Amino acid sequence: MLDVCRLRFVVILLFKELPLVFFNRFVFLFGFFCWINHLSFSQTSDTLPDISKQEITYLSGMDESSLRVSIDTTLHSLHYFDPADAGNFLYRNTGNLGSAHFLIVCCPEQQTGLQTGYEQYSLYRFTKDKIRFYRNVRPYTHLTMLIGQRKEQAFGVTHSQNIRKKFNFGFHFMRMAGEGAYVRQQTRHNDIAFTTLFDSKKRYRLKTLLIFNSLRVEENGGVKNIGIFEDTSFVSKQLVAVELQQAENKRRDIYFHARQSWNLGSFSTSRDTTTADLPVCSNPKWHVYHEIEAGREQYEYNDAQPDSAYYGLFYFDDSVDNDYISKSDKLNFGSTLGVKKFISRNHVLAISSAYSFGIIGQDGFPDSRLQNLEAGISFYKDTSLRISYGASAIYSFLDYNKDDLKASAFFTYNFGDAGKIQAEVAYARIQPAWLYHRFSFGEISWLNDFHKQAGISASLAYHLSKYHFHLSAQLHQIDGLAFWDERRLPAQTQASQQVWVVELRKLFRIRYFGLDNFIRVQLVSDKNFLRYPIYWGVHSLFYERGIFKSKLLTKIGADIRYNSNYKAYGYFPLTGQFHLQDAETLKFYPAMDVYLSFRIQTVRLFLIMNHVNQGMFGNKGYFSAYKYPADDRHFRFGVSWMFLD
Repeated sequence: MLDVCRLRFVVILLFKELPLVFFNRFVFLFGFFCWINHLSFSQTSDTLPDISKQEITYLSGMDESSLRVSIDTTLHSLHYFDPADAGNFLYRNTGNLGSAHFLIVCCPEQQTGLQTGYEQYSLYRFTKDKIRFYRNVRPYTHLTMLIGQRKEQAFGVTHSQNIRKKFNFGFHFMRMAGEGAYVRQQTRHNDIAFTTLFDSKKRYRLKTLLIFNSLRVEENGGVKNIGIFEDTSFVSKQLVAVELQQAENKRRDIYFHARQSWNLGSFSTSRDTTTADLPVCSNPKWHVYHEIEAGREQYEYNDAQPDSAYYGLFYFDDSVDNDYISKSDKLNFGSTLGVKKFISRNHVLAISSAYSFGIIGQDGFPDSRLQNLEAGISFYKDTSLRISYGASAIYSFLDYNKDDLKASAFFTYNFGDAGKIQAEVAYARIQPAWLYHRFSFGEISWLNDFHKQAGISASLAYHLSKYHFHLSAQLHQIDGLAFWDERRLPAQTQASQQVWVVELRKLFRIRYFGLDNFIRVQLVSDKNFLRYPIYWGVHSLFYERGIFKSKLLTKIGADIRYNSNYKAYGYFPLTGQFHLQDAETLKFYPAMDVYLSFRIQTVRLFLIMNHVNQGMFGNKGYFSAYKYPADDRHFRFGVSWMFLD
């Protein structure tokens, strides 16, 4: 019987479409559990590597910050594969795996440089800040897979291998797809990245990164009747009327990044003098780096059956029998030169200059050729063991982003077992994204001259790792807030907006039981422009322990999340923006997920029933955005498998 189970498991892996049939999913799960059960009883401790002692080193993104971390083999948050439905649930989507997402917390950090404004799928795309450059002696491979109802699939591959002692090659792949419960909700995401890292260990380092992102998302514009959860006349969600019948969004990115750096001068050792127990650091006198990047972003919206009743100002002539198409194209080239001077007692002075040239093409407008020149300076103490502090500033000189400024400062003091306190203050004066400024589509176009959006943020946080406790308070003041109004057009306020945010997180553990709590309170000065729930919480109750002589780590739990009533944003797929709406208030609704997860050596797997409480107490569902129902109750199964040789 065991051999039959294992054979069935191999056959289904070879034919990936079979798991999409529910019967085959059941056989797949049965076969996999037989195989896991075989591992639990037949493997001895010396036949597999001791993962608790395995470590790999990686470099975060294109910069030079190096972190040494143990391989993550925990079961924490393993059961959340969707980037817009993971971690602390900071995002909401439009009801399907891989669909457009938005923040429900204030306030997103403003980015320097030219931003186009199409960010509704940014969580699913590879970027230079998300990719890791591994430094490992032995080959490392990480496979992830998710299978869910409605033909949900998520498959990821990460592979890193040293070709020579000083040269590493990496490959990253992610595919995400789902059909959705309603018509015209299909999503398709495919991301690929290749990395190389040459490291002479002391003097020279070269990193390259090549990224390909592709997505295709059907857009239905939401349901026509927001009372669908009270309407019992339909037997299938596929029969629910939606706004759009032939609309879809497409996006393609290709980017190349390269960074080389040199360590010059003699290396010196230094120690944090606040304590004699901290380790000695070794730094060169000078660190010089040069980075280049070139890329292209293509965004296209197409509706083969436009409806003037839905588009309003954007389309009012149904007699025109043509596809409704909007295209945006951005070409970009950039170069950065920087130098760091390491000063005694772990202090670092860094200066950089970055130049970029971009071409933006939009329907109805000639191509715009834009330049940007930025200068940056920072000074900080290069340690996080006891005392850390620093300040930085970036200023832009040319074209659309001329006079943009972003500055920040922080101070951290670590009390050891008594916890850590951190204070931050930041100021940003940034030109709104290009889409606020210029757009042309069919019968509508705009050429706005918005002033810069300025913001001041201050925060104070206290962390007590020993007791899994975190408390923070933040104050945000925004001047000239750029937003999308009820007509789905760009607008800007003149008055200042203030937001207070208080966060509390506490994990309670009693032997094998745990209760993880995350609570956030948000107070805004003007609810007409800032639409966030006042109260928002996530609670996770779980039981975790090892079985079969501690060879099989098992965790069973339930997560519940909720927020107070608020007028959530509506989504307009033509521009890809979330806009204000006053037609509907989203009510308080607690959504619960129940899951079961396992780990044996480097294999982890989970089973989860999302929105398990649907239909209980008369509640048939809820909306995540205006006219966009959240996911119904559905089942998912996932695997995470690491190979260390």
